[in-house]
Amino acid sequence: MAASSPPQVPPTLGSSWFQYQAQLPPQTHLPLDRLYYYDTPTHVYVIGTNSEAVDYRLIKFTKDDEKLDVHFSDVYDREYMVNLVKTLREVSGGSLQTGKAKGFLGFVRFTRGYYMILVTKRKEVAKIGTHRVFHVTGTTMVSLCEPQKHQFLRRRSDEEFYRDLFLKFELDGAYLYYSHTYDMTNKLQMNMAGQLPWGGAPPPPQPHRI
Repeated sequence: MAASSPPQVPPTLGSSWFQYQAQLPPQTHLPLDRLYYYDTPTHVYVIGTNSEAVDYRLIKFTKDDEKLDVHFSDVYDREYMVNLVKTLREVSGGSLQTGKAKGFLGFVRFTRGYYMILVTKRKEVAKIGTHRVFHVTGTTMVSLCEPQKHQFLRRRSDEEFYRDLFLKFELDGAYLYYSHTYDMTNKLQMNMAGQLPWGGAPPPPQPHRI
């Protein structure tokens, strides 16, 4: 019977991170930082690809006032996406609205459906290992709400009031940062700890006074 290897145990206080080769996880894929959105009266389509522009992914939003109705598709090639965009233009006529973006910033809701906030401009401000960190310098908001009928008959709604109030807060100059590949919700130590043999962070050093 072969002897089993001793189990990996967390380091003791004062142990060096280098001793256990703590490191950030490598960047294993190119980020989908080339987004194209197509806004129709009933749906919003977001097509994403990377710098190689070989594989494409599609996200389809159905405009709904009650919920966030989203469908994620499989991976498609360029020919499929070209045909899809051509079909959207033919079906929508002159009502198709399009735009480009660098990433998703999030979703916001007021009194009706959701709005999708996209990053349109960015500036690289840091690099942590191979992971790039960007400062958001431009945004756009795309409505995922159902289209309203008889626009010329209705009065200004609460939805418009809150939406306009939200837009007055200039997101472009705000302190908004993001990374496609680095988890900015965790501390650096926690991100490095995931690569340790036992999958956890070493204990913190003993407290000291300054």
